[in-house]
Amino acid sequence: MAHLVDPNQPDHDANYKVEGIGGSEPPAVLDLRVIDGAERVSDEESFAMAKRLICEEGLLVGGSSGTAVVAALRVAARADVRGPVVAILADSWDRYLSTPWLRSRD
Repeated sequence: MAHLVDPNQPDHDANYKVEGIGGSEPPAVLDLRVIDGAERVSDEESFAMAKRLICEEGLLVGGSSGTAVVAALRVAARADVRGPVVAILADSWDRYLSTPWLRSRD
């Protein structure tokens, strides 16, 4: 199943549960000419990776960090990618302590 999305055709107002990602309109400063591609990552994949990062790596991150790592791992696994792949983990888990995804044990 392909996870690639066309960065020139963003999903406006798509449903999502990951806090801090997405918005109704792209910001005015977004320059689509510098974007090579985009990955579609589900909420479930994002939350599962965030839990892994918390439990296995001790990184206290939220769902959007899980999204970034899932996308980075996909890109890094491609045969045509040479050099480092970087994911920025821009949030912390403290604001998500009461959210269902962090409280669940699965």
